[in-house]
Amino acid sequence: MLRRRAVVFLISDWFADSFDKELQLLARRHEIVTVEVEDPLEESIPDRGLLLARDLETGAVRTVDFGVSAARREWRSLRARRLRALRESFLLARADRIRVRCDRPVAPELVRHFEQRTYRR
Repeated sequence: MLRRRAVVFLISDWFADSFDKELQLLARRHEIVTVEVEDPLEESIPDRGLLLARDLETGAVRTVDFGVSAARREWRSLRARRLRALRESFLLARADRIRVRCDRPVAPELVRHFEQRTYRR
């Protein structure tokens, strides 16, 4: 447990169930900077092929056929809802948000974030 106020960095893909209470509790005492790691394959899924997906937290395995337009629509809808919920959670916790992609260097995004923080203060 941190006793003094601190800047806390939380790095995740944020594929988890609700964590609003934990973020808000942490935000009472500390400044939060979230780092969201994104995979470009999640943004534009292919319009064909089977995907075998495993939930790393529960171990559940599911096969999804992205050749079916309904599966792609459902994926995009779930992703949009998740992104809205994330944005809302981070706003409620007054957390800064840095988005990085796993196919690009991280350093430029971090530098940009801290340069913007300097100008805000």
